[in-house]
Amino acid sequence: MATAAIVRTNALRRAADDLRAARVAFQHLVDSRTEFAAAQLRLIAELPIFRAHLTDVRVATDSATIHEMADGYRQSLKAHFTIVGDPSGVWIASPGWPAGVAAPGELANGIVMARDGRSHRAILAIDDRLYLVVTEPAMFADEVLATLTAGYQLDDAVARELAVTTRCDVNLVARGRISGSSLSPARRQALLALVGDGPHQIGRPEEGAELRAVGDTYYVAGTFALHPNAHEASAGTLVLLQDWAPTQLFVDEIRRRLLWLGTLTFGCALAGAVVVSRRMTRPLREVAAVAGEIAAGRRDCTVPIHGSDEAAAMAVAFNDMTASLNASYDQLRDREHQLRQAQKMEAVGRLAGGVAHDFNNLLTAILGYGEMLNDGAGHDETTRRAYVTEILKAVESATSLTRQLLAFSRKQLLAPKVVSLDTIVRGTENILRRLIGEDIELTVRTAPDLWQVLADPGQLEQVIMNLALNARDAMAAGGHLVIELENLDADGGQYVVLTVSDDGCGMDATTMSHIFEPFFTTKGEGRGTGLGLATVHGIVEQSNGTISVHSEPNRGTAFRVTLPRAAEEPVVEQPQLSSRTPGRRFETVLVAEDEPSVRLLAREVLRREGYHVLEAARGDEALKIAARHPGSIHLLLSDVVMPGMSGRDLWERLSVARPDTKVLFMSGYTDDAVVRHGIRDAGLPFLQKPFSLASLASAIEQALET
Repeated sequence: MATAAIVRTNALRRAADDLRAARVAFQHLVDSRTEFAAAQLRLIAELPIFRAHLTDVRVATDSATIHEMADGYRQSLKAHFTIVGDPSGVWIASPGWPAGVAAPGELANGIVMARDGRSHRAILAIDDRLYLVVTEPAMFADEVLATLTAGYQLDDAVARELAVTTRCDVNLVARGRISGSSLSPARRQALLALVGDGPHQIGRPEEGAELRAVGDTYYVAGTFALHPNAHEASAGTLVLLQDWAPTQLFVDEIRRRLLWLGTLTFGCALAGAVVVSRRMTRPLREVAAVAGEIAAGRRDCTVPIHGSDEAAAMAVAFNDMTASLNASYDQLRDREHQLRQAQKMEAVGRLAGGVAHDFNNLLTAILGYGEMLNDGAGHDETTRRAYVTEILKAVESATSLTRQLLAFSRKQLLAPKVVSLDTIVRGTENILRRLIGEDIELTVRTAPDLWQVLADPGQLEQVIMNLALNARDAMAAGGHLVIELENLDADGGQYVVLTVSDDGCGMDATTMSHIFEPFFTTKGEGRGTGLGLATVHGIVEQSNGTISVHSEPNRGTAFRVTLPRAAEEPVVEQPQLSSRTPGRRFETVLVAEDEPSVRLLAREVLRREGYHVLEAARGDEALKIAARHPGSIHLLLSDVVMPGMSGRDLWERLSVARPDTKVLFMSGYTDDAVVRHGIRDAGLPFLQKPFSLASLASAIEQALET
């Protein structure tokens, strides 16, 4: 009897080792699933459409759209719930989240970590169910646009899948309830009666194993915390059950043989049992040790292959599984990198090719007419003027192309005003009728008491013209073009909607997915730059609006532009009467410009107008010239961005010695650089390059009169 007790104790110890190894294998599988889910979340966060939903003010505040987007990603991830949070951590969508259930503190902490740009993984008890929860930040550059959380329930299906790998019954327990189990329904009910917080109940994390009856079956039971660093049962526990019946049969057989063979046989059997036990547990310990190394991040570790056929087969299977997981992880990481590179290179290639093509054409015209002017032989005054006119036309086209590129990238300097879309549409109606041709019928419908919008009138005219011309090209055989204006009160906001629709050839879904991309066009060679709709998209977005399109092949197309209602009435501008007498000017102007050609042009224009001109190529040089000049300096004409010292810094230092000096800034940079140097925010006079001679003279005169 004593020998049988020893055999039983050794069997329990071996079973405990088996359970601990199974626990390590379970943790390794959970970590692998967690990393895979995190990689999927990062891929979603890198998607341009996901970033567009979060950066578009209209879409980001549309709860229905955000919920639909989040639910679509939930289904793609095969998650039970997803949570999308804004940069401050506030939930803006949570499809699949249990109704009426408050978020646990650990989930809130994870979202706070993601808000700070860090990832978070945890197994949480939510509504008495266990979930594997992964939270990732959605980053753009160094800015966190949102947080993305996915939750996967650890249910019966997960438990059964883990049971195949761990070779024991897996039970996931949270708050006295079973979240998932690989047991049969009857034995699961029996286990439920044993789950609790009492001193003799299953569910309290312990290091050892014990023999427990679950229903009519005995198991070696081991209870572990779901996470290696979790010490509280409230975090959820893993209950592993190994069927005791095979071991019990072995013990009974030993007992019978001992009774038959006596003391000598009993001693030999005991020695054999010890040897067998050591040979069986050594491979398991090696597997457990390697699993711990892999869980710590050292994924190149392998289990030594030696011992019996079963142990060697187990080691080979474990090594193959680890190699497969490593290969999958590396492949996923490589595909993620390749996807980002492909998207980046596609956009850069298309943009660079389109810009080079159009600017090469314009530069060819400028170079050709310039060479003919330089040649001069046999050209009368009329011919020379014609050449100059063509050069100026090419320059205007280049300026227009630059503005279109800026509008596409939402970097253009706008002059927003409170205006009526009805006034703008009516003002362009006559021009539109001439542009679209007599075979296309134009209808304009306007709602009564149309609200005002805050936008640049010139840019809105360009939006209307581009959409109308796009509709004209879609109706080669004539048709009907409708421009409709209406008020919209929805989602807690008020908007004005501009709809431009036609009954032309329409588009398929593939074409619609690319229409707002720069230099994408369905027209033939030489029939469009592909910037028309990209420009429209940039202007609308920069005006805090949205644009959408609906089209079907041979069923026409409708573009819908939505702009927020302005909070004030339109301002009627009164003409400003100059207080100065027309004629030649005699003021002194200090020109600071690092580009020699622009500085020379400004000097010649100012001298032709009668101004006294001082010129400098850098900010420090301009300060030295001002210090040496004995008379007054009435105006500083300065570039915004110069080497060494910016135009804003130059003016502030010059104002200390000459407080009466006025200033006029100029720049060829986009709105980002101008705003960064504080020019636009301070309301200082500003002239955008390129500019004409007349606009330069007029801007200087206005700056002197302010």
